[in-house]
Amino acid sequence: MENINENKPIESTQSKPATSGTDAPAAMKKIFGVFMLLIYFGMGGLTYCGYFDILFGEWHWMKWCLGSLFTVYGIWRAFRYFTGRN
Repeated sequence: MENINENKPIESTQSKPATSGTDAPAAMKKIFGVFMLLIYFGMGGLTYCGYFDILFGEWHWMKWCLGSLFTVYGIWRAFRYFTGRN
């Protein structure tokens, strides 16, 4: 049986320490965040204006529901983006 030394630190077998998150640069994250805000607000605006009316047919209430959903989610994402919460 081996002699166990309890005071010996445990050594990692990996050469690099594990990192959490992505390795994407902060500038790319900011650019992507602004791009997605434009997508959410753009989709909300286009839905309100009737650009996708061919998809809804007689369901005009669906236009207002989806437009509101895109707009509210865009506001939520903008709030999180500008306060720095991701």
